[in-house]
Amino acid sequence: MRRTGHLKLIQELNQFMVLNTIRKEGPISKSEIAKRHHLSLTTVTSAVNHLIQDGLVYEEQPGASSGGRKPILLHFSSNRYFIVCLSISNTAITVGKLDLNPRIINKVSFDAEERKGIEYIDFLLSVADAFFNKMVDKEKCIGISLVAPGIVDYGSGIIRYNSKLMLKDVRLKQIFEEKFNIKTWLDNDSNAAVLAEKEIGDYQDYKNILYVILSDGVGAGIVLNNSLFRGHKGGAGEFGHTIVESNGIRCECGNKGCLESYVSWPAIHSRIYASIGKREYSKMIELVSG
Repeated sequence: MRRTGHLKLIQELNQFMVLNTIRKEGPISKSEIAKRHHLSLTTVTSAVNHLIQDGLVYEEQPGASSGGRKPILLHFSSNRYFIVCLSISNTAITVGKLDLNPRIINKVSFDAEERKGIEYIDFLLSVADAFFNKMVDKEKCIGISLVAPGIVDYGSGIIRYNSKLMLKDVRLKQIFEEKFNIKTWLDNDSNAAVLAEKEIGDYQDYKNILYVILSDGVGAGIVLNNSLFRGHKGGAGEFGHTIVESNGIRCECGNKGCLESYVSWPAIHSRIYASIGKREYSKMIELVSG
């Protein structure tokens, strides 16, 4: 029984390897895949047959030949299925439908209107529900991706802590899977951003990346030696609550002088309005001609 499970795991890993190669480097032949990954042609063929059956791969007309029979080329079926992605911020929720390339098919954003805690989660579920209800092909959705600011436990699918939204130990992955009966993933927004840059962005050839997000809050995604570095319970890049002023501005987290209270967009926005109210000089006023 244990041997059967072991063989099944190997088959699934081979399928994933073959699929990823076709997705990234296709159109490509079976023999080329076998050569690159030191696999037998039989192993590659078996994996490809499963992927074709699942609708993730298709064969197309022969490519150029260097002599002998022309190879059949394998293509990734990026349009066969789709995923739904929800980006959670402290002020808004954006939900979109993406193919497997991934390309955005359509998206829409909603103002969170200062919702906090359970009210925010209820609103998030209602946004997702309304988005699904407008679909005529929802059976082709193979997953839901959730990204959120704060300390996120990726392995457990839990938002451990977000002070601005008043969320603590929220089992968001479980909540979505029970609601929609679709496989769901949850990760920190900075981690998701740096992974996107590493996988499909401008930094695919870099082994080490520090990707800083400065918006409603402050955070960073970290790639070390081609691997995402999460830290303890997903908090590696959460440096926005580093204290930079011992007796500074009171932060939502309860501390004083957090970096986020000085450099996040809400903090800068507040200072701009305060300066304008005091009629202080601002280069911004010059740029907009008064």
